[in-house]
Amino acid sequence: MKTLALALGLSLLGIGCNTSPVPVHTFHVSTELSPSQMDAVVSAQDEWRIATDGAADVEIVIGGRAGDGEGRILLSTPGEATPCGPAGNWGCIHRYDRNDSPFGTDRNWTEDLYIAPDEPESEFRTTVLHELGHHHGIREHLPETPSPVVMSAYDSPRHLTLTDVNTFMQYTGRRPVSTVPGADSFATEPDSAPSTTVRLVNCDYTL
Repeated sequence: MKTLALALGLSLLGIGCNTSPVPVHTFHVSTELSPSQMDAVVSAQDEWRIATDGAADVEIVIGGRAGDGEGRILLSTPGEATPCGPAGNWGCIHRYDRNDSPFGTDRNWTEDLYIAPDEPESEFRTTVLHELGHHHGIREHLPETPSPVVMSAYDSPRHLTLTDVNTFMQYTGRRPVSTVPGADSFATEPDSAPSTTVRLVNCDYTL
């Protein structure tokens, strides 16, 4: 699978870090990610946003320090375990409370999404797409039959399937859809500018 090269015609919002204690609707992307990996993160989140008609939405911040209620997208350290999985995992998501309170009982809980830095570029975006699905509410893995889905535990298709989208709709109390919104554009317009909000904080990444 080929990582999408994006023409990021996005609006640059104000410099600085929002540390308001809100639910995790913002992910800070580590500047350790390469530009193509950052593109993959934005593209994967944009697909979730479009496929769910805006329901699965987060702001992506390149760089900066995550405040209360803000998540992080990080590269794991090769050969070392992460808080959410053993060494060798392509990706995982770790939910925790900064104050060690029971999950969700105060407003300091957050999520860290780890991606293996040595994952093949062709698979990086798919792994981010999968882990973002866990963030958006699909907590467990879906079965691989009768057809492959992004949210299965093993090999998955490049883009969200109708099963992936309708599982999100079911878990979040929304009506199912008969087709995946925007599916044609994911396949035929890989260079289109995404609609996900992207903000830069002290980073050389260029929109």
